[in-house]
Order: sequence, then C-alpha cells, then structure tokens
Amino acid sequence: MIRDLDPPLNGVTDLLTNKQFLEWRIAPNDQLDEYWKCMQQKHPNLSHEIKKADEYIQLYLYKTQQLTLKEKQALLQRIQQSRSLYRKNAKSGNVWIRIAIAACLLIFLSIGSYLVLKKQEAVISTKPIIGNMLESENVQFIIGEKRINYQTDIDIIIHKGVAYIDKLDQHLTLGKNEINKLIVPYGKRSKIQLADGTVIWLNSGSIMEFPTDFSKNSRLIKLEGEAYVEVAHMKDNPFQIQTSNFFLKAIGTKFNISAYDGLAKFVALTEGCVELSDESQSICRLSPNEVAFYESPGTFNKKEADLERYVSWVDNYIILDDTPFIDLLKYLERYYNLSFDHSYRQDLQKITCVGKLYLSENLDNVLTSIALLSNTKYSKQENRIYFE
Repeated sequence: MIRDLDPPLNGVTDLLTNKQFLEWRIAPNDQLDEYWKCMQQKHPNLSHEIKKADEYIQLYLYKTQQLTLKEKQALLQRIQQSRSLYRKNAKSGNVWIRIAIAACLLIFLSIGSYLVLKKQEAVISTKPIIGNMLESENVQFIIGEKRINYQTDIDIIIHKGVAYIDKLDQHLTLGKNEINKLIVPYGKRSKIQLADGTVIWLNSGSIMEFPTDFSKNSRLIKLEGEAYVEVAHMKDNPFQIQTSNFFLKAIGTKFNISAYDGLAKFVALTEGCVELSDESQSICRLSPNEVAFYESPGTFNKKEADLERYVSWVDNYIILDDTPFIDLLKYLERYYNLSFDHSYRQDLQKITCVGKLYLSENLDNVLTSIALLSNTKYSKQENRIYFE
C-alpha cells in the first residue's frame, strides 16, 4: 500500500524528486492511478504542478533518448555526483532544477518500466495523429440460442454443466453436448475455466468456441484472436486448439497463442510441450522458451525467445523491442477500443519503440505516458484523441 505524502509536496521540484510520482508518469498502474487521483482531490493545486512537472520530464527524457548506452552511463555518473553536490548546496535554485531533472533520469534508468521512441529520420511530420474512442461493445456469452451481454470483463467457471459468472453472483445452465461461444470485443478481456479445469485468458478481439463438457477422447476448442492457456493435465486426452490456419495439441502445459486475422500468428511456450500442425501435415514441436510463427502452409518458423514479451499482456503490460510505432497504435486500438488515423504520417514507418508499457485501466494515463516519452502533446476532446 502506498502511504500518503509526508511532508506534502510543495511545487514542481518536489514532484520531480518523488519516486512515486515519476513511476506514475513513466509507468502508470492501477495502484498509482488511484493514489494520485486521491492526492489531487486532497490538494487542488496539485494538478497544475503535475502539468508543469510533465513538461520537465518530457523535455529531459526526450533528450536522453538520443544518447548511446555509454553516454547514458556517463550521464548517470554525473547525476550521482550532482546529487551529492545538491546535499551540500540545496539553497541554490539552479541546483534544485538540475537535480530535479536528473532524478527523472535516475528513475527512468532504474525502474525498468519505460518507453523510448527511436526516430530514424531527421525530419518528422508535424501533422497530428487523430484517434477516436469507439463505442464500447459488450462481452457476449452465447449458450445455444441464448445470448447474454456483459458491459464489463467477466470471469467464468464451468462446472458440471453450469457456468458461474464470478463477481456477478450469476449461474447459467448449459446444454449437454452443446457448443458455447465467448466473444470478447476490443477494449475488453475475459478469463474462463473450462469443465476439465483448463484456464484460459482471452485478450481483446477474441472469439472462442467450446463444449459444455469434453468427451473422454477429445478436448477441442476453436479460437480466433489471442489467449494465454494453462492446460489441465490429462495424459490420454490431449487438449487441442483449432485456429483458421493451424492446430495445437498439448497434454498439460502453459502457452500463449495468437491467431488474429490479418496479424502474425504464433505460439509461445512457457512450460511443458506442444505440437503444432496444419492441413499440409507439417508438424512443429515446441519446448519451453520457444516461439513458433506460422508463416505459410507447411511452414513454422521456430526460435528461442524471451517469452515475457509474448505473455506479459496477462499482467497488464507489454514489452516493446524495436516495435514500429504504428504497431503500438494498432495494439492500443485493440486493447482500448480506439481508432487512429495515421495514413498521412509516412514518417511513422521510421519510428520504433523500445521498453515496457503498463496497460492501465486509466487510458488518459497511458496516453499521457506515451506523449511524455515521445516528445508529443496529448489531448482529448470528448471522444477524440490528439497527438501533436
């Protein structure tokens, strides 16, 4: 639990030397969102000081993005030396400002949660990127001919032919030998425990079909979209997933599978062993810490990988490794149900992102973080978003 400020913050400099504040602006999460929301309610003038502090952070971090690793290390050493100087001469206004901004970089380098945009061209368009917040759609749980809508994310537990909707105190009777469907639209996520004990996290824009009960010889579901799966172990009855392009077979394991239409399709294995195949009968077996991309009929490209970047969305953050800025916008579109118009910004093809971005429930904080660390200005008017 984060404690209240003691003593209270007094001006921009106090904000810029406060680790909680810097973590919140660079890597927001739900706990920090709630904390700083309460602080602004308690201290009405704080919102104005936060805006001024944001300008310092944006200016300083944007400059550091252009440095090499050696330059950053040298700068970090100078920062540490200047912090010692600050302790000796805290009355100097110039030292206050230098140390305040230096503290930003210390946090930026140390918390491991950041976003850097690397520009490959010297000239960048000044035209704004315009986005729209789309009308929220419902999670849909389809049972036979019955369709139940939910305005929020839901957790479902299937047990003995009954679906229990967690936190809503609702239970629904499922038909025997019936195929059910869970539709998770953009901007929503859901979790479901199937009748065999297998647990599946469904990401935004996913559709899953599954039976009420599995037979003794078959545990098959159909998936479009992305899911993280923890398979219940049944040695003589492998768990299978059918996508539009390939099949997956597992006994008892943990993996992430992505099968969005029009996007890269892959399976990343964290534990156990899985077997992939397609209609050409091509087979690919994965071991832990391996990822396989489905590239064309009969072709699976397998390699070792740091799996954090493939499974981190379950814990509400994403890892970016020279990810094109356009791809980041597309991810945000799906995750938050947005639509960005960037067709006239050809320069975005040359901008890539590196770092870690927390996917807070507070969209404003996420977009503010991106603006701070990409040297752009973010604003919102009603349901329209602007990056300039």
